[in-house]
Amino acid sequence: MKILTALLITGLTAAAVNGQTLRPPAAHRPPVIKGTTLGSRVMLTCNDVAQADVDECLKGNYSGEHNGAIVTVKASVVVKIEANLRGTATDAMVTAFEKFGAPTKTLDVPYHNAMGATWTDTMYTWVDDSQGTEVTLYIDGNPANPIINITAMTAEEAKIEDATKQSKPEAF
Repeated sequence: MKILTALLITGLTAAAVNGQTLRPPAAHRPPVIKGTTLGSRVMLTCNDVAQADVDECLKGNYSGEHNGAIVTVKASVVVKIEANLRGTATDAMVTAFEKFGAPTKTLDVPYHNAMGATWTDTMYTWVDDSQGTEVTLYIDGNPANPIINITAMTAEEAKIEDATKQSKPEAF
């Protein structure tokens, strides 16, 4: 597995008034997941990239692991960050609600297996049109294999992924 080696060139700035740091409300700041800011410009060093991927890396395009997340960079801009989270679903929900406010959409999907176990998978989505971002928290409620995943992407990247999903037939 190759590791993304990146240096953030730009980042968030905070203003200080009367010694107190002021930041924009969470809903108006780009999402930060595992220390990486969505939409930030990065400079890639392509030393650790597989030979087949060097040309794309030199163009500023890369997808790989960075700080425990899978980061996608296009034209030297972070367009997607995806990470599995440790801890409980409740902790993940509380943290996401504190960072992003009330979700724009919530989807609950009930499941059951042949042994009679039932559970609900839940997907919370936050869309911030002012930032052009979309954040999704997916909680797989399967007691045998619980997964908590968070994905943040630019609105443009979300449209590309949606179009790709719609063009592929579903397996059955």
